[in-house]
Amino acid sequence: MKTLRILYHLALADFYERARRFSFLLTLAAVIFMGVLVNNGSIFFCLRSIDPNLAAFSYRGELNSAWIGTMTVLVLNLLLGLFGFYLVSDCIKRDIRTGVGQIIATTPVSRAEYLIGKWISNCLVLYVLVLILAVAAAIMVLLQGQAALDLGALLLPFLAVALPFMTLVAALAVVFDTVPWLRGTVGNAVYFGLWMAVVFPSVKGGLSLPLLKDNLGVDVFRASLYAGANAAFPNDMIGSIGITAFVDAQYKVFNWSGLAWTPGIIAGRWLWAVFGLGLIMLSAVWFARFDPSREALRRAPAKTNEVKDGEPAATRKKPPRRVLPNLSPLVSKLARTNLFLGVLFAELRMLLNGRRWWWWLGIAGLNIAILVCPLTTTKLYLLPVVWLWPLAIWSEMGNRERKNSTDQMVFSSARPVLRQLPAAWLAGVLVTALFGIAGAVVFLLHGDLPGLAGWMGAVFFIPTLALALGVFSSGSRVFEVVYLFLWYMGPYQKIPIFDFITGAPQVFLVAAIGLLLLSAFWRGRQVRV
Repeated sequence: MKTLRILYHLALADFYERARRFSFLLTLAAVIFMGVLVNNGSIFFCLRSIDPNLAAFSYRGELNSAWIGTMTVLVLNLLLGLFGFYLVSDCIKRDIRTGVGQIIATTPVSRAEYLIGKWISNCLVLYVLVLILAVAAAIMVLLQGQAALDLGALLLPFLAVALPFMTLVAALAVVFDTVPWLRGTVGNAVYFGLWMAVVFPSVKGGLSLPLLKDNLGVDVFRASLYAGANAAFPNDMIGSIGITAFVDAQYKVFNWSGLAWTPGIIAGRWLWAVFGLGLIMLSAVWFARFDPSREALRRAPAKTNEVKDGEPAATRKKPPRRVLPNLSPLVSKLARTNLFLGVLFAELRMLLNGRRWWWWLGIAGLNIAILVCPLTTTKLYLLPVVWLWPLAIWSEMGNRERKNSTDQMVFSSARPVLRQLPAAWLAGVLVTALFGIAGAVVFLLHGDLPGLAGWMGAVFFIPTLALALGVFSSGSRVFEVVYLFLWYMGPYQKIPIFDFITGAPQVFLVAAIGLLLLSAFWRGRQVRV
C-alpha cells in the first residue's frame, strides 16, 4: 500500500504540473484540430489497388463508427507517437533543472518507484489526449449522420491500439531521460530516426517481432480492411495501404463494419505496455536518482598537505596560492570600436564554443565530400546531411538567455531588440553559410544558379526559423521537432513545398523575413514584460 500511495502522489503531482503548461494546451489544440481533419476526410489511411491501371483510385470505408474510430486511431498513433514523445520527454530533466530531484534524493523513494511514477504521469497526459480524440470521433459520427453511433466499434480501437502504443511512448520518454546524453538534442534526433524506422515498415507491413506485432497497429486492421474492400470490388485487387492528406482523389466507398475483436488480439496489443514497463525497470538499473556518488565522472578530491609531527616550520610545504583564472575578453579590441560588431562576435563565439573535436571533424569531412562528389550526390544526400549536423547549434538560438537565466540582464541592456537580436540572427546566418560553404563553391563551379539560389534560401531560412521558434517557446525542443519534420519531408523526401534546400528559394526567403519580424515583435514583448 505504501508503494501504491507513493506512485499515486508522484504521478498525480507531476500530471497537475504538466496540465498547467502552455505546451500541453498547445498540443491539446493541435490534437483537436487533427481530429477534425481526420474525421472530415482531409487526412486518413486509404486502400489502394496493386493493379497499375487502377492507380488513380483510392478506397475508403463508409463514415460509420468502425471506420472513423479506426482511422482516427491510426493517424493518432502516427502523429502523437512522434509529438507526444516530445511533449512528455522532459520529466526527469525538469526535476534536475528545478531542484526537485535533489529533494527527492533525500526521501526513501526508490529509483524504480520514481521512474514508474513518471511513467504513469506520462501515460495520463497522453491518455487525456486520446480520450479527447475519442470524444471528437463520436461527435463526428453523429454529425456525419451516415450510420448510427456504435460505441463498441468506435472505442475498441482506442482501448486496444491507441492506449498501449501511448503507454510505450510514455515509457520511451522516461528511458531517454535516464540517459544524460539522450536528454537533449541528440535524444530528440535519435527518437525521430527511430520513429521513421518504425512507421514506414509498419505501414507497409514489414515490421513484426515474435510476440510483439507492429506497434503502430496497422497490421491489426490490414487483413480485415482488405477483405472488406475486395468483397465490395472483387476485380480491383486491393492490397496496399497508404496515407492521403489534402488531396482531391477519386474514392471508391465500401462498407466496413469493423474488426472482429478477440481477447487474443487485445492481449497482444497490450504486450506493448508490458514491454514498456520492462524498459522502465531496466532503466532503473543505471538511473543515478540524483545521487552525485553514482555519476560516472566525479571530480577527485584534492589532496591536502599533511604536516608531520616534529617537522620544522621552515621545511614545511606551503599550500599553493590560489590564482584567479586569466579571464580573456569576450570580444576583440577591434570589435570594441563598434558595439554591434562586439555583440556579433560574442554571439559567434557562444554558438561555436564547446564543440568536440569529432564534431568539427564531421563537418569538415562532409564539406570535403561535397567538393569531390558529383553534383547530384551533393544535392540528394550530402547537403541535407550537412545542414542536419549543426542541429544542436541552431537549437540554442533565441532561447539561450532563458536557458542560462541571463534574460533579465540581456533584456535590460541597451537596445536588446535592435542590437542583440539582429546580432544573434546574423551570427546564425554566418555560421550556417560557413557549415555549407562547400555547397556554394560547387554550385558556382558548375554554374548551377538555381542550386545556388536554393542554398542561399536555406542559409537565411534555417537560422531564422531557429531564432523565431526559440524566442517564441523560450526553449529548443519546438525548433528541433519542427526542423526535423521539415527536413524529413523536404530535403529527405523531396516534397517541393517543404524542400528548403533545392525548392523554391523565394518562398523560404519571404518566410524568413516574416519569421524575423515576428521574432522582433515577440522579443520586444518579452522585454516589456
